[in-house]
Amino acid sequence: MNLQVHIYYITKDSLLQELYWTSDVGRWIISGNFGPVAKGSVTLYAAVLADGDTREEMRVGFQSQSDPTTITEMSYVANAPAWVKRVYPSMMK
Repeated sequence: MNLQVHIYYITKDSLLQELYWTSDVGRWIISGNFGPVAKGSVTLYAAVLADGDTREEMRVGFQSQSDPTTITEMSYVANAPAWVKRVYPSMMK
């Protein structure tokens, strides 16, 4: 079984970054960033859909610098080869 820990954070340069640890490698790894967040933003979320030990989907959402009135979400599905970007329009107008 490959154990993993994923941490998402906003860097001092306002980029959304992923840091993860996996038992297969045995050390922390900084992955590529997901892009710029809205200036001054300190809010993000992460959610995991799993069935027992099997991770089905991971989602990370944030306010994008290019359109802070929307929620940008990066989604990783277990069978997909890469992260997918989704943008949700603001419903709070």
